Amino acid sequence: MKQISPRIVQKRPSMQAIAQACKVSPMTVSRALRSDGRVATATQRRIRTMTKKAGYQVNGRIGRPRRRAAAGQ
Repeated sequence: MKQISPRIVQKRPSMQAIAQACKVSPMTVSRALRSDGRVATATQRRIRTMTKKAGYQVNGRIGRPRRRAAAGQ
């Protein structure tokens, strides 16, 4: 696992930065954070460790389902 660069720690780390540090794709990071079964347990652990070290936090505005208005309203 790669060391976390000071740049990642100084500003809010992105999923892309976590992916680069763990040498995986951003989609793998996303799946690991959702405990998707397609990501190996060891890889999930490695990604979660990196997110904790880097201070990664999920953006609350992203990933929430949008509220849809019913037709005709």
